[in-house]
Amino acid sequence: MWKKKPLKATSHQTRMTRMPELTITDGFLWRHDSASPLVLIIKDIDGRTGYGQAAPLVGRTSTTLEACRQALLALLNRLPAWAEPSLAAGGSMPAEASMAWETAVADLQAQARGMSLGRYLDEAASDAIEANGLVDRTTDPLDVVAEGYQCIKVKVGHQPSEELRRIAMVRNALGSDGTIRLDANQTFSPSEALSFMQRASQFDISYIEEPTPDVTTWRGLFETTGMKIAADESIASRTAAEEFLAGRQADILVLKPALWSSPRSVLDTVRDAKSEGYGVTITSALDGVLGTLLAGHIAAIAGPNPAGLGWGDVRADELEWTSVAPGPRFELPIGLGVTRDLQLQY
Repeated sequence: MWKKKPLKATSHQTRMTRMPELTITDGFLWRHDSASPLVLIIKDIDGRTGYGQAAPLVGRTSTTLEACRQALLALLNRLPAWAEPSLAAGGSMPAEASMAWETAVADLQAQARGMSLGRYLDEAASDAIEANGLVDRTTDPLDVVAEGYQCIKVKVGHQPSEELRRIAMVRNALGSDGTIRLDANQTFSPSEALSFMQRASQFDISYIEEPTPDVTTWRGLFETTGMKIAADESIASRTAAEEFLAGRQADILVLKPALWSSPRSVLDTVRDAKSEGYGVTITSALDGVLGTLLAGHIAAIAGPNPAGLGWGDVRADELEWTSVAPGPRFELPIGLGVTRDLQLQY
């Protein structure tokens, strides 16, 4: 936890912080422990609190939490003389730190209007979205289906025969109308991926994420099996997403907002992808309740694919921060969705 002096600043009309003007009166940083994402808390003159989070994803970015902390502290300390909040997204700070700031400001702006963060970012945002359930080696497929999910993602790549059995159970329980996704996390070799995808195709699979580490094998796998392929780990930034759009190696882009520099920059990528004929799935990134809430709002704009909201990875105490209930349906709350006065200390 890091203390900073009280501050006052006014944000001008920008891409991210639209009218009316927002007067910020205080702000500070907080986190559970040294391994947890960095939480940014800012307060406005009317007593509202905005939240953002910097959560560098290990293995997907070289950014450190310390770099985010330093950038956000510098930003907070110079805010009284800083007249252009969107500068945070201009490359002068890590993307994850910029996302924390831009999300917190947007949270305040949405609350001031009495609307969801998703609706603030795009008036066409849905009021609710569908989320997918997750089946892995530790879960009973029937239990997940019983929770009401109509879209299930099954982790694969370790025990093919057992995983095919799980997929069959999910398809039988969902019926023909349900959606099944697979996620291999780059664990298959090309020959293993081909064999597994051919055997799994009988279960009407929507797509498989990252079947092999070598993205140049993906197009051939699709052409042989007819199973669509989604890029996830291979996309760690907007730049990487743009490279995928040009390369046509995948059919779907799985985007994690926490890795972008602002909510609007994620939406720019969504629009670019859709204009090129790609499908888009929005997911959280093992980044706690704030990242999960943000992913839900972005998904309400990106639609229509069910979002991957990792509620199972959220700390139990963080689940108490919001009134949004984990499950197959995400109803957009006002602002970002922190509904409890957290009383976090400096």
